[in-house]
Amino acid sequence: MCGKYRISWDEENPPFGEEMLRWLAEHSGVRLAAGDIVPSLVAPVMTAGGWRAMRFGYQAPYMKKALINARSETASQRAMFAPLLKTSRCLVAADAFYEWTAEKEPFQFALPGKTMYLAGLYFEAEPVPCFVILTREAAGRLAEVHPRMPVILGSPELREAWLNHDRLAAELLSLPAEALHGELEELKHPEET
Repeated sequence: MCGKYRISWDEENPPFGEEMLRWLAEHSGVRLAAGDIVPSLVAPVMTAGGWRAMRFGYQAPYMKKALINARSETASQRAMFAPLLKTSRCLVAADAFYEWTAEKEPFQFALPGKTMYLAGLYFEAEPVPCFVILTREAAGRLAEVHPRMPVILGSPELREAWLNHDRLAAELLSLPAEALHGELEELKHPEET
């Protein structure tokens, strides 16, 4: 389960489109977070239409806790997520993500030397939409730490398919992790950084 990730960007020269920068200027009460991103923070997220500011986690009025993840294997069968798979897919940019063992020991994982893009779904809301991260069964070293991991789309072609091609997007969710991204690197223990 991906409940925390890290993204860094230069506040002087943010890598987002002009449309999002204009939106942020018009909504001065919304602060875009950088560093460790946890549920309830607003972060940069890529959609088919470009970069948008979105809140991590979705909480409907009838829910006690916010949803932060959706299982990729069953999202198409869930009434809450199935419509979003057709219309509201997004990519969550991350330098690394965190997972915890059953004993609550944290670990960080990353793709060596590059930004990762985690598959997500978003809900329209005011003043900012809310997103959840799709997860899958863990692979490689990560499976020794936690049974789930985010769906990572490692190439520009996979990211393009996820954002812009409904049929291909659904098929991506059934591919093995090795087909979606390279080998993950375990970073220094978060408490050691």
